[in-house]
Amino acid sequence: YAASVGKVTGVVSHTYDTKSITLTWKKVKNASGYKVYKYNSKSKKYKAVATVSKNKAKITKLSPNKTYKFKVRAYKTKGKKKSYGAYSNVYKKSTAVDVKKILRWSPVFCSPNPSGNSYGCQALIYWSNSYRSLYIITYKSNNYKLNLKN
Repeated sequence: YAASVGKVTGVVSHTYDTKSITLTWKKVKNASGYKVYKYNSKSKKYKAVATVSKNKAKITKLSPNKTYKFKVRAYKTKGKKKSYGAYSNVYKKSTAVDVKKILRWSPVFCSPNPSGNSYGCQALIYWSNSYRSLYIITYKSNNYKLNLKN
């Protein structure tokens, strides 16, 4: 029978964790459930990673400091048959940096925050002696808990 379920829209994530990403999206009228797909860069294909009945899914077993791509689609069940709606647009989200794995960091350029009690810096983050990346960080004096944004 013809697909009677719409396309998923509004996929977002407001979580910032090292090993999981929680996705939410707008409800689709007449949907029985949703399938979430994650892109696998090795196979160059999307693989289903969650089937949920509500418009929210927590994807776990992810690696820190890595960008993932997701698609979501709704389905409607009628008897034993499922009809699927169109895939959502691709949604990209990065997991948080595991600050315990930072070997050292070195400021490149710093300027005071307008409030005056913290600094914003461009900094080189050294994950090992051979691997480094450039991030924007904020920190307060004598408090080296880093909030990293790449």
